[in-house]
Amino acid sequence: MSTPSTPSTPSTPSTPSGPAGAGGPEMPPPVPDTSDVPNGQAAPPAHPVGHATPWEQPAKPRAALAVPLGKMLYLCVAALGVINLFLGYVDNGDLVTLNLYKAGVAIFALAPTMLFLAGLVALRGWLPGERTPGALPAMITTAIFVTLVTSAFGSDGGGDLQTLFLVFGGVQFVIAWLAYLFDAGLIADR
Repeated sequence: MSTPSTPSTPSTPSTPSGPAGAGGPEMPPPVPDTSDVPNGQAAPPAHPVGHATPWEQPAKPRAALAVPLGKMLYLCVAALGVINLFLGYVDNGDLVTLNLYKAGVAIFALAPTMLFLAGLVALRGWLPGERTPGALPAMITTAIFVTLVTSAFGSDGGGDLQTLFLVFGGVQFVIAWLAYLFDAGLIADR
C-alpha cells in the first residue's frame, strides 16, 4: 500500500517581503527608468533603494547668551546710579519734602549726581562698538563715597536720607570695584 504524498512547501519565501512582521501585499522593487539613458543602461538611483530621504540630524538647541560677569556688574552700577539719583527727591520725614537739588549745600546735590554719572560711565561697555569703561566708574564712586562717609562723621546726624545715601553709595562703590576687577580679569569668573 502506498501512502499519499503531500506536496512539499518551501520553508523560505522566494520573493522579497516587506518589513518584518508587516502583513499585507508585497511590493516588487522599483524598476529604473531607462528612457533617457542611451543603450538601455539604467541610471544610478538618486537615493538608495528603499529610502525616501536621508536621515537628518535634529537641529541643535540655541546656546544661551553668555554675558561676562564684569559686564553684568557694570549694569548693576548703572542701576544703582539711577537709584541714587532719585534718592535726592526722598521725603526726609518732616512735613516738607526735602529736595537735595534745591538745598544750599553742594555735597547734597553733588553726591547723587556724581553717583549717577558713575552709572552712566558704567553703561559705556554696553554700547555697540565701545570698549569697556575700565576703572573710571569705580574711581568716581570711590571719590563720592569717601566724601559721603567723611561728611557723615562730621555731621550731628543726617537722618534716614544720609543713611540711605551711605548704604546705596556703599553698595555701588563695592559693585563698581568688583565690576572692574572681573572685567580686567584680575578675578576670574567661573
